Amino acid sequence: MAGKRRDAQAGEVAVVADTTQVVIVGGGFAGVACARRLAGTPGIAVTLVDQRAEQEFTPLLYQVATAELPATDVRFDLRQRLGADAGSQLQVRTATVVALTAAPDAAPGYTVTLDDGELLPGDVVVLAAGSRPAYVDVAGADRFAYPLYSIDGAVQIRDRLRQRLGPNRRGRGFQLAVVGGGATGVEAAGALADALGNGTGPLGSTTTLTLLEQGQILLPGFHDQSQQAAAAHLRERGVEIRCGATVTEVAPDHLILSTGEVIPSDLTGWAGGVTAAPLVAAAGLPTGPGGRVTVTPELTVPGYPGLYAVGDAANIPTPGAAGGWLPQLASVAAQSGQWAARAIAAARRGEPGQPFRYQDRGVLALLDRQTLIAELGERYHEVHGRLAFASWLAVHAELVPDAETQLAGWRHWAAEFYLHPARQPATAPAEPVPS
Repeated sequence: MAGKRRDAQAGEVAVVADTTQVVIVGGGFAGVACARRLAGTPGIAVTLVDQRAEQEFTPLLYQVATAELPATDVRFDLRQRLGADAGSQLQVRTATVVALTAAPDAAPGYTVTLDDGELLPGDVVVLAAGSRPAYVDVAGADRFAYPLYSIDGAVQIRDRLRQRLGPNRRGRGFQLAVVGGGATGVEAAGALADALGNGTGPLGSTTTLTLLEQGQILLPGFHDQSQQAAAAHLRERGVEIRCGATVTEVAPDHLILSTGEVIPSDLTGWAGGVTAAPLVAAAGLPTGPGGRVTVTPELTVPGYPGLYAVGDAANIPTPGAAGGWLPQLASVAAQSGQWAARAIAAARRGEPGQPFRYQDRGVLALLDRQTLIAELGERYHEVHGRLAFASWLAVHAELVPDAETQLAGWRHWAAEFYLHPARQPATAPAEPVPS
């Protein structure tokens, strides 16, 4: 039976269905946070759609790339994590969403089309489709560079390292490059230098590692002190830093810069930024920088009632932030997903949504297993020793909302990453690429 509520803005009585059908597109930090917050809310049924029904703990991907952690440690089954089953008000579907359209005949709601042709109706849709690497028209990048934004890319880098650093190839020259000098690129370069130097010193004489940033500084968005400290630390570990030149082409064994210079590279990791998932453009939604949906302060899409965009799929306006938008961070994704869930529950009760308020936890960069740069507000901190990784994990622990998984994962990550002796990427046991 339908119920009634009073519209909080118009003061009119509107008919409300017994159950509000919410479809969440994407099982990353934003989608999972939204689903968890809505789970058990009276009158709301949630269907979360993800192409693998798995969540990747992306802050640890570069440690998968260097074989410090197995891929299984940073991948979580969504049904187990969310407690979803066929008989509950929260379900997880394994599928790829290929289209998002408004409901026919001017009816409220939306239709989500899956890759098998099935149509999912949704009174409310949360677009949490995430992002993909932004190759920005760099020739060959999509074929010869390995992205540092997914488990697939991290495992490919790890396996490539094993091939080049196996017992039969010791002593031979090996050139590596990482494109992108933001936090992802800096952490990846630090982890690679740590692994290839066996955690004890700079890179060997036959190995080169180049970190390339098209801007003039590493870690844009960090304070000057952090930027300088990161550059100095990486150089001490043998990393060559090249700023101020754009990569125009990636080939199997080299890079070409906008200056015409050729940089030898047997293995290129890509941390050059991300753009929105293809679904965003296919849906014809209003977009801004990075192809992301430009949302209102309440995280809704202008002109699309009941449609929310969160996480890496959204440009979230924030006064004072770089470009006027919040950055693409896991913490932003998780908090925006939670906020959208609160807004959906409030709308169900006939209450208006509230502008999103991001709780800034600061920014971090783990340069190697024993060196952490942290900025909390205007304060700069440099942490060394085992406390560095422990501090890094503690800050990221809130991204694992399941207390049991959080504790088990923290112990395992700590034991794998900094309690065991440093090891070369080539010595870890083989592990298949996720399918």
